[in-house]
Amino acid sequence: MNKKTRSLIIHIIVCIALYVVISSLPCNEPLTPLGLKVLAIVVSAVYGWCTIDMVVPSIAAVIAFGMVSPAGIAPAFLSGAGSFLIMMILAVLLICGIMVHTGLAKVLAEKIVSSKLATGRPWVLTFLLLLASGVLSLFIPGLAVVLVVWDIAYGIFQVCGFEKGEKWPTCVMVGICAAATFGMVCSHVSTGVIPNVAIIQAMDPSLTLNSIVFTLSSVLCLALFLGASMLIIKFIFKPDMSKLVNYKAPESAPRFNTDQKRALVIVAAFVVLITIPDILPPSGFQAFLAQFGLIGWAFIFVGGALLIRNKDGSPFITLKQITDAGVYWEMLIMLASIQVVCGALGDPTLGVSDWMIGLLSPITSSMGPVACICILMLICLIVTNLLDNAVTTFVFTYIIFNVSRAMGINTMGMLSILLHISCFGMLLPASAPPVTLLYGKVPDGWLGRKEILFSAIPYSIAAYVIYIAVGLATLNMY
Repeated sequence: MNKKTRSLIIHIIVCIALYVVISSLPCNEPLTPLGLKVLAIVVSAVYGWCTIDMVVPSIAAVIAFGMVSPAGIAPAFLSGAGSFLIMMILAVLLICGIMVHTGLAKVLAEKIVSSKLATGRPWVLTFLLLLASGVLSLFIPGLAVVLVVWDIAYGIFQVCGFEKGEKWPTCVMVGICAAATFGMVCSHVSTGVIPNVAIIQAMDPSLTLNSIVFTLSSVLCLALFLGASMLIIKFIFKPDMSKLVNYKAPESAPRFNTDQKRALVIVAAFVVLITIPDILPPSGFQAFLAQFGLIGWAFIFVGGALLIRNKDGSPFITLKQITDAGVYWEMLIMLASIQVVCGALGDPTLGVSDWMIGLLSPITSSMGPVACICILMLICLIVTNLLDNAVTTFVFTYIIFNVSRAMGINTMGMLSILLHISCFGMLLPASAPPVTLLYGKVPDGWLGRKEILFSAIPYSIAAYVIYIAVGLATLNMY
């Protein structure tokens, strides 16, 4: 039997065993027997997501939930696939697909990196590469951003005569990945934030994210992180940059073509129209704009993009081109499954929330709010560097939700810190999608596994300190 097949079978057996063992444990109040079965499904699904893939454990979890719940299997699938979360993340991915397919993402990155300020200035060039990665990740999935900026970096490696194994290329590749991972959760319209907010609202629909406070404080975090990254490269990694002294920025900055100009207008208008309702005072006009919401505006602009025609009558873009460039179906299936399980965990009749509070009370009761936040977020950061960040976010969202309520801490303020920290995984391939790509580049020879592991530590420390400091300062603004 093939080694991979044998490993798959073993992981499937472990998933089944986890469910059987946990669901058979003694059940004490306030946890109900059905609540215990749902917890068993959650544990099995988490293990499956970390060891098998996104899709198979997700489908199995929904089927298992449908079998144990009174509603049945079909309603379980409908509650996940038809959830607000799935429609919202799909809408954003479609907008991202327009940016990626038209090449808008790449030309924006090139415009940042090709600044004349980079000529003969190694540290400026290094900063611009990280800046391009962080800024683009505010709107585009980190996977696409990393690939785009790496492509530009490879060109610089070649022009400046760098060889594989030298420190600066390694620092740049890791730094681009770190900046993209950080930037993915620094905007209320980013694909790293939207699904996590939807998970929160599935637990309590009354909780809303103040987009202005979140985005402004997050952009401040990103600026601080980019500065910290430069210090890490300068004083910890200490690469030789002598080959960059002769670097010259391109004589002419890259220009937008017609398709990219159209995409830029679409994306800019989309961001403005979903943000304005949070800025304007209550009025008829504000209510009119707000009724469309993120989902409505996204589909309006996608529909408009599909109607645009070139001079020869051909379409500016097709739906297939958009979905091929921007929609990650595996992620959507996983998020749909999480919605089903998440909604069940929040059901007060199952007793899971009261049971969880009872478990955490001995730990949190002896701490003040600040200490509680710092400790829980530190644990979260460690876990997300060992497991998948989407799984970590799901599990810790539920924990933080209950702890904040029990301790009287601003729930959305505490969850906003979690939205950042739970997504900053840099250590292992499963930690975050950009890191998976980073490890995938090891065979190319520009960096090694040891360099990635070593780099993850200072970047994670910097991210933790920045997120906690800014998060505590803005805790009660939500």
